[in-house]
Amino acid sequence: MRKFKGLGTKALATAVTLTLALTAGGLAGPAEAKPVTLLEGAITKLKYVNYEDWLDINVPGGDGVINAGDKFEGILKVESITNVSGSVSLSAQLGAKEVTGSFRISVVGGAIVPGGSGHVDLALVPGDFFRFFVGTGATKNWDPAAGDAVARATDGVLWADILPGTFFEGVNDTIIFPFSFSLSKNWADITTNLTEYTIVPLLYPEVIPLPGAAPHTFLGVPHFAGHVADTFFTSHLTFPSDIPAWDIKSEDPLYVFAVVPEPATLLLLGAGLFGAGLIARRRSRK
Repeated sequence: MRKFKGLGTKALATAVTLTLALTAGGLAGPAEAKPVTLLEGAITKLKYVNYEDWLDINVPGGDGVINAGDKFEGILKVESITNVSGSVSLSAQLGAKEVTGSFRISVVGGAIVPGGSGHVDLALVPGDFFRFFVGTGATKNWDPAAGDAVARATDGVLWADILPGTFFEGVNDTIIFPFSFSLSKNWADITTNLTEYTIVPLLYPEVIPLPGAAPHTFLGVPHFAGHVADTFFTSHLTFPSDIPAWDIKSEDPLYVFAVVPEPATLLLLGAGLFGAGLIARRRSRK
């Protein structure tokens, strides 16, 4: 098994100090270099490839069924960065850098016998994660066929992560007849955002749109629409004939809506926090 390791009023005053420091430093100015350039004020589509393994661990020795208690873990790499239609591309930057990641996710409901039809619900429980890294130079070394594929996918600088405790909901529906189709749909809020953009939550997948992708059932509860979340990503699962050492492969998109807050906005935020601090201080004295 491949080894995945976890990467591993004072508050008000601190918030004011941090906000003003960011403003003074000019963070998020559109002219500044970001770890990865995204579209500003529009949905960015990050097409990725991922390889993953199914861990049949809900009972000792496994039971041969994808069901609650099992996990999936794997690695991914962003192959292109475009707008939704693909007419605008920011993929040239991937010649000098790479966006890679690793993940571990749990099955919390439903059941699918491999090779058959079914539905499973996916969530992040303690110990699970999605982590994304930016690699340059020696750390631009993605190779899913290498013995150290996980280390290669996680040796860059942390870009963002999604951890337990932050909203995450995933479902996978597999249909074998009258045609073979397996689609995983996932909604998530970002826990740690080091992209240097503000990520705006949107109603996914309706805003894209992806016809028929919004209705879903999670833990027995039908949802007739999507969710407002920081990001939405899908996975059309296949068997990896190119690298059979992995159980599953997919090539699919992740969507985010990024904006760059103007320095004036940060100043207003800092002033608002400072004013709130003064009011709280006066009330405490009374």
